[in-house]
Amino acid sequence: MCADGLELATKLGNQLGKQKRANITLIDASPSHLWKPLLYEVAAGSLDSYAERLEYLAQGHWNHFRFRLGRMDALDRTQKTVSVAPTLDEGGIEIIPRRHFHYDTLVISVGSIANDFGIPGVAEHCILITLGQSSTVGNLMSSFSGGIIIESLLARFMYWSLHKMHQIALHGWVKTLLSTYAHLISSPTRARVKLH
Repeated sequence: MCADGLELATKLGNQLGKQKRANITLIDASPSHLWKPLLYEVAAGSLDSYAERLEYLAQGHWNHFRFRLGRMDALDRTQKTVSVAPTLDEGGIEIIPRRHFHYDTLVISVGSIANDFGIPGVAEHCILITLGQSSTVGNLMSSFSGGIIIESLLARFMYWSLHKMHQIALHGWVKTLLSTYAHLISSPTRARVKLH
């Protein structure tokens, strides 16, 4: 069982779930996944977040794991059970009751902590998004002493390559390669500015 951790659930599903050697279950409070470093493009209006979203249920079907919507709120290590809080709709009405899932092996993916580098006001006024302390572009860039244009190009390349690695982990080499190629050949015909 994976409490969050889409890449791990995908990998385990393809390695163990496909051959029926294990039942892999992913629990997440959100029904879909959006790679967080793309949020700046969503905010700028240059990316349709719904087009880039990956539905956990579909990913589970394609990659041999089960998805359960909900937020893990308790763990009983002696009984080897995970409790998932009731899921409520926008009006506060319970739509999915509390559930308990048994596990043999549990992996909890809790994310990581972003670094505000001690800049005054950041901790109070920002919602920090991170890729993990050892792999963020900010950490990579902190040791680089090139010019601003080179840093900007390097940062764009690093985000692009991290995004491609993420896509490969979720979809495999072939689909990622074909998707990248389709994006490259269609880019001259794509609109540069959205008017809505």
